[in-house]
Amino acid sequence: IAWPPRLPGINVLNFLVWVYIKDLVEHNDIKNEVREAIVATFDNITSEMAHRATRSIVQRAELCIREGGRHFEQFLKHESRLSLLKKPL
Repeated sequence: IAWPPRLPGINVLNFLVWVYIKDLVEHNDIKNEVREAIVATFDNITSEMAHRATRSIVQRAELCIREGGRHFEQFLKHESRLSLLKKPL
């Protein structure tokens, strides 16, 4: 599905949904809850998680160069980016 243009008159997300969410967040304690959740999430990121993500980016850059800028995802291990952030057991 193509991403819709960001014109409020023809984009439902901008016309209604984001306006509604913004109003809800600005006028309720949700803003503080979201802020606290974001801070807590950042506090849980370990140096090992950052190292794994960095190694993945380097691997992707090397594959991109090797493939001359063409599509290279098929050469990657099939793991999600989120799996790079999971704490080791």
